[in-house]
Amino acid sequence: MWTVGTYCGNKQEFRNWKCQAAPRIVRYNYNPLKQSEELQEKYSVEVRNRFSLLLNQEPEEQHNPTAAYGKFMDAVHETNKKLLEHIPQRQRYDPSKDVRVAERRMNLFKAKEDYHSDPSEETRDLVRDCKEALESAYAVVAKEFLSSKIRQAEIAADRCKNKESWALINDITGQKRKSSSLIDGGSAEGRLKNWQEHFKKRLGQPPVVPDEKMEVPTVHPPKDIRIDHSSTEELLEAPKTIKEGKNFGEDSIAPEILKRVGLDDLILRICNRALDDESVPDQWWQLNIVPVPNKGNLTKVDNYRGIALTSIVSKTLNRMILNRIRSAMENVLRINQNVSGKDVVPPATYCVFGGFWKGLR
Repeated sequence: MWTVGTYCGNKQEFRNWKCQAAPRIVRYNYNPLKQSEELQEKYSVEVRNRFSLLLNQEPEEQHNPTAAYGKFMDAVHETNKKLLEHIPQRQRYDPSKDVRVAERRMNLFKAKEDYHSDPSEETRDLVRDCKEALESAYAVVAKEFLSSKIRQAEIAADRCKNKESWALINDITGQKRKSSSLIDGGSAEGRLKNWQEHFKKRLGQPPVVPDEKMEVPTVHPPKDIRIDHSSTEELLEAPKTIKEGKNFGEDSIAPEILKRVGLDDLILRICNRALDDESVPDQWWQLNIVPVPNKGNLTKVDNYRGIALTSIVSKTLNRMILNRIRSAMENVLRINQNVSGKDVVPPATYCVFGGFWKGLR
């Protein structure tokens, strides 16, 4: 995962490029938030208390959107640590760490030392026997692991857990195992530079405009679009299109927090302030680009496309603006429009960061 600065304005260009290796993301189990109203209330109170405490420590930063949003992120992170269960990283199967394998490996090392100190037919035979014992231990451990996987697949199938059973089958057979390869670059720094240049070339090219001062004629008369503050009802409606359990942006605020926890007034204050001040937190300018391989030689960066993970809070603001202009624009769009009105997300982004909202006011 690589982090870059982005600007979604009229020029559609990227700025403040920063390329780095994927950080270790601490993941939490948000399922209890879906099931326990008591935990939702406790989570909300904890975030509010921490956020208020952090702002009171440095009152001058309350007027800085980046600093204030950073305090909100810190409050959410600390609350996650306190109230939610950490999801440990899945440990890959490593037969070399089995106790039986480790014991026979140590016996082999000792036999080799004895042979080097006293070469003889007896010590040579001992080394050969230790090698065979080590190979036998590996075979036993691998057989036990495979048997346990097969048994898990059978249990999952008996419980009609088809997704789980097929995942185990694919893990056993290796049919859908992701290909692992390093791109060209010669070193970690070189590979990161290649990633940066690749995505900068694909996503950061400004459009060619013959005359920026050229006046664009008005095609349709002005529309009656609300420009006042967003309401709580609009905020509750906006995240409905955001699916829970999905990856989130650089601020690490999950969709479950917006949809399940009672922080609507805090989120609404952040969004309305972004519109009033025409200044958004710097955290919203950043996104994580996840390279996804296409067909072809995976050592070449040209055979990768990117998926951008942006802030869920900024998406919520975009959706609220889009919901306001959608009703006015649906009567203007052609019937054979390439994209349906409900799925058009970029115009909302341009409204926020491209000056459209300023023009309405």
